Amino acid sequence: MKKSVYVDTDLYLRLSREDEEKQQESNSIKNQKALLLDFLKRHPELRLRKIHVDDGYSGVSFERPAFQEMLADIKKGFVKCIVVKDLSRFGRNWLEVGEYVQHLFPFLGVRFISVNDNYDSAKGDTDFNDLILPVKNLMNESYARDISIMTKSSLETKRKNGEFVGAFTPYGYMRAQDNKNQLVIDEYAAGIVRNVFAWKIEGMNQEDIADKLNREGILAPSEYKVSVGGNYKTFYKNQMKSQWSAVTIQRILRNEVYIGNLIQGKRGSVNYKVKDVEWKDKDTWVRREHAHEAIVSDEEFALANRLLALDTRRSPGCSHVYLFSGILFCGDCRQNMIRKTSGKDKKYYYFICGTHKNDTSCCSTHNISAKRLEQAVLKAVQFQIAQVVELSEVVSYISTLPADEDKSRRIKEEIRRLTEEAEQLEKRKLRLYEHFSEDIISKEDYRTMNALYSKEINKIASVLKNREREKQALQNGSEKQRWMQLYQRYHNVKELDRRLVVTLIDRIYVYEDKRIEIVFRFRDEYNSLLALLEQAACKEAM
Repeated sequence: MKKSVYVDTDLYLRLSREDEEKQQESNSIKNQKALLLDFLKRHPELRLRKIHVDDGYSGVSFERPAFQEMLADIKKGFVKCIVVKDLSRFGRNWLEVGEYVQHLFPFLGVRFISVNDNYDSAKGDTDFNDLILPVKNLMNESYARDISIMTKSSLETKRKNGEFVGAFTPYGYMRAQDNKNQLVIDEYAAGIVRNVFAWKIEGMNQEDIADKLNREGILAPSEYKVSVGGNYKTFYKNQMKSQWSAVTIQRILRNEVYIGNLIQGKRGSVNYKVKDVEWKDKDTWVRREHAHEAIVSDEEFALANRLLALDTRRSPGCSHVYLFSGILFCGDCRQNMIRKTSGKDKKYYYFICGTHKNDTSCCSTHNISAKRLEQAVLKAVQFQIAQVVELSEVVSYISTLPADEDKSRRIKEEIRRLTEEAEQLEKRKLRLYEHFSEDIISKEDYRTMNALYSKEINKIASVLKNREREKQALQNGSEKQRWMQLYQRYHNVKELDRRLVVTLIDRIYVYEDKRIEIVFRFRDEYNSLLALLEQAACKEAM
């Protein structure tokens, strides 16, 4: 029988995200495929076996799924020839490209053809192999390096401008139709996010919130993104179908994106050759407040995160924590008070010192009934609210008081100086890149100086943010009014609930003699307001 003259041939196609964003039509998967199939028509001895496509993968690394699949087939002896459009489609790391083309493929008896480079390993043109291939590969790697630098620079600029550059939008948001770097609210998912914050503030813990969402059939964030057409992948998904978990709930509660803030640039690769990402120093992260519409208020976010830090233990079978959980302490040993129950037909609830419960030789019981404690706290809260409401009558007067002229002038001058300094640093960064691209400075020097400039710029941005807040507070007293509005919201309150307690109360201490001490939140603001009123009264009296 006559031996077949056909050569089993695989085609390899690759398109990186950078190529796609630059709309290089000549490198599109469709164009590559058409060119290679046309080449096979003109070479009937090459019989098509399979087409391998890596769409959206960089040429710097060879850890690409389609390439690895092709390599496995080569090692099994299924492939005798590989055809690519050009060397840059095969890879952009000249050392590894040379290793494959000049060593591995010849060793395995595989023919390699690069159509646009007019290269065919079967022709055995040694001079071409030794001279042209390394030059072309070096050019490809240089291109990959430049693209990496420009991409990083572009992303850094977008982050500083408050543009979202993540691969996947946070749960509760989607990309604006006219601007892929702008987050807009996804009303359905945002409703779930609002519920998560509300339930946490009402007293539910993370595990109970997750269980509730799973029982109600609400899709977990990863599943929801897939359901609306997103090509979403996550490191954390380890089941066939993701479920809500306490960890997921905690991530939502801690994510500032839900109050309109973007914190980006937390992770990145060491260089363009190494695709593994690592965490960056916190002071290099890019933070931009009010970058998009918030889903929850600053107050709700702060309150939920305060509750995450509290001891919110609950009894078995109860989905909500106790009214005073995490804020009730023994007045003498400063440890948590523990809620106890007695009686069979008629339940009686009371609190005792946690230290004494564990060791009766330590501290004392500090026994107090839950009913008596609630009544005492309610009266104290009502009195405190009444005091603040009375002060609210003079808020309009306080807001019209002239700000300290000297302090205001100093703040404005510092803002001007810092702004100019930041602009100068940005210009230096731009010149630094120009010097690098012109080979005036080395890559190592560029990376070192660029990191230093970025660090200084971020520091200045942080100081500027604080100075702007101070200027605003001097102008209209907005910081003073916000906490007062929280008290006004509970004017004429008749009973306690978890939200009211954690909003207005910092800590409650119970002493052995049944004395109760309540430490209210915003006490510093309250005292400052009283001092300001006294100063204003003294000025009027003079």
